[in-house]
Amino acid sequence: MPPSLPPTSGPVAVLMRSLMTERLTQSDAAAAMQQFFDACRRLTPDLRQRECDALIPIAESAAAGPACYLSVAIGGLIEQGVSPGGFPATLHRLLADLLPRAAHLVRQISATGSVDPAPAIDEALAAASQAHPLSREGWDQLDVVWPACVAAFCHDSSARRRAREFLPTLAHIAPVHEGGYWLMKLLSVLDEAPLVVLDPVWRVGIAAQVTGCVDNQQLHSLLLDQFPRRWYEWPRIRPAAMAVMSGVGPQSLPETIRGRWGLYRPSIVLPSGAIRWDEIDQPQHRIHDEGLPTDIPSVDGRRVILLLPARPRSEWPCDRPFRHLHAQLNNVRPLPTSEAADWLRRCGMTME
Repeated sequence: MPPSLPPTSGPVAVLMRSLMTERLTQSDAAAAMQQFFDACRRLTPDLRQRECDALIPIAESAAAGPACYLSVAIGGLIEQGVSPGGFPATLHRLLADLLPRAAHLVRQISATGSVDPAPAIDEALAAASQAHPLSREGWDQLDVVWPACVAAFCHDSSARRRAREFLPTLAHIAPVHEGGYWLMKLLSVLDEAPLVVLDPVWRVGIAAQVTGCVDNQQLHSLLLDQFPRRWYEWPRIRPAAMAVMSGVGPQSLPETIRGRWGLYRPSIVLPSGAIRWDEIDQPQHRIHDEGLPTDIPSVDGRRVILLLPARPRSEWPCDRPFRHLHAQLNNVRPLPTSEAADWLRRCGMTME
């Protein structure tokens, strides 16, 4: 693909002229990028979108190194509210190139046994980099591009689903690379996943679809708001805290959210549909609040959670990992008592 030409005026034009200067230093490049962000921040949303749309084809046609650096500018514009448009396709191309190289470097580090503590990782990384310079280049470029990946994939669920093909590679990188860790968390998020939540004590439940929950604490927070309450119950979560956890409010508030239940796996149910109360404290039956929604077992094609009394109740900070990722329970439907009982019987017949 022939390289795209930058516009002749505007912030993108100024940025590209600065980056194409001979003997560009790292500090000069950082100053040019900051100047670009400041100039775009003063634009109207439509003009800011136009600048982003002009920059995307330039990054698309650039080699990996320049494309990674231009991704910093595009990711920053997405943080300022523009639509990523076709940018995720460029990120997919970059990840397909960079992740295998970074993973190769991680395998070389692991072969030495130097994966912990951090100083040992740094020493092993420096040693492996000398023997595998292309892999080190991929590692360093992943350092540059991953924040833009987070920005774009938070906005584009279809791009997020396509990028899940990288999860096996990210699993190798995540323990030792910050970007690999955050990308693995983001790409593990469920989208429109069928969910059944049951309270076997009160024989009530809901069917829903869960989207955008990064961890089970966030999902528990949504359940505090949307799981049916009895008539005498106070609201379980403040609206301001719910706005934080659902992604429509600020990213955090200085308060703590208190859980209402223990989250349990279908294995806590006997074949008769009764609860194994004598095993309520056994960890193999718990769905941990710190875990991922992908850890929730499936029964007949739906992930199933049982809500049971918990002592003590768990607590977590009122914040969410990704500022622009919305978390929702969609198509929430209360289950009739008979249907809730049927799901309990199905749980009891499930062998995990």
